[in-house]
Amino acid sequence: MKLRVFTKLLFVFPLALCSFFINAQGEPEKPPKLFPITKNFKYGYINKKGEIIIKPQFDWAIEFAEGMARIEIKEKYGFIDTTGKVVIKPQFNMASDFSNGLALVKIPDGTCGLCGEWVFINKFGKVVIHTKPIIGQSKNVGDFSESLASFEIEDKTKKVSEILPYGFMDKTGKVAIEPKFGYADEFHEGLAVVAKDFLRSGWGYINQKGDYVIAPRFSAAGDFHEGLANVRIGSKWGFIDTTGNVVIEAKFNDVWAFSEGYALVKVDNKYGYIDKMGKFAIEPKFEWSWHFSEGLAPAEENGKVGYINKQGAFVIPPRFEEVEYDGFSNGIARIFETYKINYPKKIGYINKNGKYIWKPTV
Repeated sequence: MKLRVFTKLLFVFPLALCSFFINAQGEPEKPPKLFPITKNFKYGYINKKGEIIIKPQFDWAIEFAEGMARIEIKEKYGFIDTTGKVVIKPQFNMASDFSNGLALVKIPDGTCGLCGEWVFINKFGKVVIHTKPIIGQSKNVGDFSESLASFEIEDKTKKVSEILPYGFMDKTGKVAIEPKFGYADEFHEGLAVVAKDFLRSGWGYINQKGDYVIAPRFSAAGDFHEGLANVRIGSKWGFIDTTGNVVIEAKFNDVWAFSEGYALVKVDNKYGYIDKMGKFAIEPKFEWSWHFSEGLAPAEENGKVGYINKQGAFVIPPRFEEVEYDGFSNGIARIFETYKINYPKKIGYINKNGKYIWKPTV
């Protein structure tokens, strides 16, 4: 019905429609953010006001990525658009989110419940890359990030210490970086973290040509975020810049990537935050905490989780059992409550005042 009404309006009021869908900067307006909820054990979606936009009807569903959301019906995965229309019917054994316009899915071959070939599809559901010619029977293919996806080939001809199975493919399905690494992760900020051998005895960073720009000299390493990457030197963690220089001394038990100018660190089983100078912005005092998002971060105190500001003060008191790691998005955060043992968690949403826009349901 909505489509027919829209079509009529398009012919009658073309100028009005253009002004409605184009913002002040001349760019198309983005569809409103939707959040998955459960009701009577079915998944649907609400908007940030708590209004049901897509009625609960799916066996499982997840957040939207690039305008598409993975859904499950009868143990098969497909995709819907933001109107709730199934645009790629549930037919895959496994699936990942859309990234760089493509989604990695497994097409069943009938030999077992989860058996099949990993392929990349576009938003019309058309297969654009068959991975089997590259990876053989290997099970490991990464999502596209910065137009490249990592893969692992199957190689039984060499000793474990000599296997270098990881490389990268481009969006045409061609090998862009030959397999020559022991492990490879996604590209972030132009660099990808890789292990120099299958034993993962050294970690470094490559560019999109496959050349090392930071030698594999670290005992572990993470992705670049906000110009810095977390690395382990010996048994302690610190941070390097994109030239490989250590800019924050490796002295922490554990660290995580920078987000909104702060990095989460762990010291003596307590969690706190440092700034980009390596100084404590929030002293380690929480039982658990996570990244900042939209100015707030989840933190645990006395077994309950709330949200802190960048001064380390609780602005939403710790009263929740469990929260979504991703934190706030469009002013809304997801929280969880136990329903029954061996049952899914109840899902609820709060705003930045800590008030429910959707009380936990299952």
